[in-house]
Amino acid sequence: MRKLLRTSVLATAATATVLSLAVVPSASAEDATWTSTPGGNITGTNVGNIIGRNVTRGAIVTCSQAEATGSVKSGSGLDGTGIASVDTLQLGGYTGDPTICEGPSGLAVQIVVNDLPLELDAVSYNPTTGVTTGALTNADAGGITGKLIGLDDGCEADFVGANGQPGAIPGTFTNSTDRLTATSGGNLVATNVNANCPSNFIRNGDVVALEGTFVLDSDQTLTSP
Repeated sequence: MRKLLRTSVLATAATATVLSLAVVPSASAEDATWTSTPGGNITGTNVGNIIGRNVTRGAIVTCSQAEATGSVKSGSGLDGTGIASVDTLQLGGYTGDPTICEGPSGLAVQIVVNDLPLELDAVSYNPTTGVTTGALTNADAGGITGKLIGLDDGCEADFVGANGQPGAIPGTFTNSTDRLTATSGGNLVATNVNANCPSNFIRNGDVVALEGTFVLDSDQTLTSP
């Protein structure tokens, strides 16, 4: 019988999530005011696979089924910080299990994001494309964190923000399609990698990312100013 290794997802990692490590948008969400309509509760389901990527080594974990629930603020003159929240996040789909993803060589992997809810911070808006750029963060917990666990061999690893910085997952929201996309370029790294993890899969200090797209179940519009 397969032993399921549980992976706590990163300290902004997921994800999200997954849940990607480069540069999180540097502008403050407080630099602009925002209008959000209609707001309210939301559910997002994956469009295509959600990928946990080891940017350093090229290894990936594939989640073919994913769901997130949360809420969006409503009104005008809003601060971009915490304009939306992710209250639950489930990643899976491997062999039909909604909580298990597929790692290298068919390894069953579970990704769990710690300390939900996460918040979506809106940073900039392009009125031509209707795209908001920002990041998923977790200010209350000091950043996004998580864990990854494999199958049979007992591999476990944690994920946190690099160099002691709060973990974050960069992303975009597109008004016309109601799609929230987690992109590469975040600041998550692996830590506490145990000796059971294959060296070609993950090692301490590896840059990791959570990438993929969720479509919302209701029309939402973010604009600024």
